Amino acid sequence: MRILVVIFMIGFIFSKSLSQDGYLSFLSSPDYRLIQGISISKDGQSIYCTLPHQEYQNLKNNNIDSGTPRLAIYELRWNNQQWSEPEFLSLMDTVNHYEPTLQPGTGILVFNSSKEGQKNDIWYTEKQYDRWIMPRPLNRINTHDGEESYATISSDGTMIYVKELQSGGVSEYTLFETKFK
Repeated sequence: MRILVVIFMIGFIFSKSLSQDGYLSFLSSPDYRLIQGISISKDGQSIYCTLPHQEYQNLKNNNIDSGTPRLAIYELRWNNQQWSEPEFLSLMDTVNHYEPTLQPGTGILVFNSSKEGQKNDIWYTEKQYDRWIMPRPLNRINTHDGEESYATISSDGTMIYVKELQSGGVSEYTLFETKFK
């Protein structure tokens, strides 16, 4: 069932875009590199994706400083005629944030961040009154000695993610399941 929903949503997005000139032009342009997947809002009006932030800002001729993150989450909006250009989702301006996934039917966005020199950790934010609130780490699952990443979350709050475990000096990556509350 979940696979059919994903296929339907992707078909819905591309059916909108294929009827327009310049559909999702950033996806088909060699100038832009989409990184690590996309997430689509329940109403199909927003797409969240990861772009190489420094490269994208340079292509737009925007000045960036040395503290600018390498990867960042962007939002595209459907305006009944076409998709907008990607807009920087200012969650945490000086750290990488990527791999966005929306919890279906909610305003919760789960993503990866490499904040404060740590390995990848899973963070979340929530949309309230059309604004994203300050992101928070999922401290219950994040560890300082390993990586947590590639989270996906269902409408009932079941979250599956990859966790790095050390075994004899070798990293092993294992799927874990938890309830997001």
